[in-house]
Amino acid sequence: MKKLEIAHLSIESQRRIDEICRVYEDDVRSSRNSNLLTMLDRVPEQEAPVLLFELLRLHAEIEPPAKVFDQVRQLRPEFAWVVEHVIESLQSQTSEPDETIAISVSERELVGTLEGKEYAFRLSMPGQYIFGSAAEADLTITHGAIAQRTACFIMESDRCLVVTFPNESSGAMLQEVSYHSSFSVGPIEFHFRTPMSLGRSVATVADDEASSIRQIGVDGFEITGELGRGGFGVVFDAIQLGSQKRFAIKSLLPDAARSEKLKKLFMREISIVSQLKHPNIVGYHGFGIAGDHPYLILEYVENRQIDDVLAQHPEHKRLRLCIGIVRKILSALAHAHDQGVVHRDVKLSNILTGVENRRLFVKLTDFGLSKFFETAGYSGITASEAVCGTIAYMSPEQLTNSKYAEPDCDVYSIAVCLYRLLTGRFPHDSDSPAEIVHQKLNVMPIPIDEIDPSLPAGLSGLLQRALHRDRERRIESADEFARELEPFGL
Repeated sequence: MKKLEIAHLSIESQRRIDEICRVYEDDVRSSRNSNLLTMLDRVPEQEAPVLLFELLRLHAEIEPPAKVFDQVRQLRPEFAWVVEHVIESLQSQTSEPDETIAISVSERELVGTLEGKEYAFRLSMPGQYIFGSAAEADLTITHGAIAQRTACFIMESDRCLVVTFPNESSGAMLQEVSYHSSFSVGPIEFHFRTPMSLGRSVATVADDEASSIRQIGVDGFEITGELGRGGFGVVFDAIQLGSQKRFAIKSLLPDAARSEKLKKLFMREISIVSQLKHPNIVGYHGFGIAGDHPYLILEYVENRQIDDVLAQHPEHKRLRLCIGIVRKILSALAHAHDQGVVHRDVKLSNILTGVENRRLFVKLTDFGLSKFFETAGYSGITASEAVCGTIAYMSPEQLTNSKYAEPDCDVYSIAVCLYRLLTGRFPHDSDSPAEIVHQKLNVMPIPIDEIDPSLPAGLSGLLQRALHRDRERRIESADEFARELEPFGL
């Protein structure tokens, strides 16, 4: 059977395919007639198999796909092999469901009852989901009593934060609910339950560890240790044979490698990283597949905590240093944005710093799967802290729309980083996720010159603009923010 070359697609190709899939999904969910095969004429010939694969998988998630499969076989027999790829991936998903791919990632079933009818959704922790009647919502119930976008569910390991969006009769509401209690969102009664399929035996885990990429090996490299891991991924320390150069090799954990969905997402990350070449982005050095495990070879970075780097400099030099670090990351983001890539997870744990030849270097890492991967190898934070930390860096638009992905959300997040570096606290600071969300949606941050009067008033005003809760009043681009910061770094 032929192979789908997802990893070799350009960023422009991926954007084109994503947009066509979005249009097709809207058409299918709204019962509009949409000929799947005519969609193939919208892309170059070499992209057609990947587009068809994505469309067929998407169709299968919405309604039974047998009729569409037969249509492809009869009208476009040259693509029959793509249908077989889709069937194979769906079968593997049935035998090894995505819901059981990683013991380290807990899952819950959210059950809603409306007018005696029960609706069930599978949710991962940590995670964020938009609920409403709109087809593009993550959790959809089509009913006249439900607004298109009704609420956002933010899943933590020990609780769920429910943000109910404002409407004509009430403002935004916040609830912190346990996984053992019931609660209401509008006319719907919700409760959580643990899916029956989540159990995995200790023997299975041991077998998985034995089949990891560390045991299989990577041609041309000696894996010397593990730098770290997250819910789905692991980063290894490796030495290239011959050159003896040190690299970081990122791969999926064994359970995650069984998931076709996660393998496809990982290949997309490889494709994106391979095309982002910038001195302030962790460098790409290749990819491959060992056994059934795709892997990504990255530049090794001897990372030091930013706070430790700052502590080694006299206090009067720290402002200039902070501005320099942030402007380098803004340069990296501007490059990514020019390529059509939005990071969506800019935070201090994804900024690597160190000293080489007595010069400070700064690198941005973790592109491509930031929404699906907990940072592996550079973070060391727990899942619960990851959710709270991510909320602290997110723009208000990301909190109320989990699919929001525009360059300005990265600019907002790097402004949060700068605020934290200069003051030692977050713009909206609390141990409670509910309180953080409430502040972001309703309260402006305390100006930094009120926290530390030695900081320039002009810089304070600039950060207030960058962190404004009204998107229309914010700084629009990474380039603009970098230019306006320049005078404070001289």
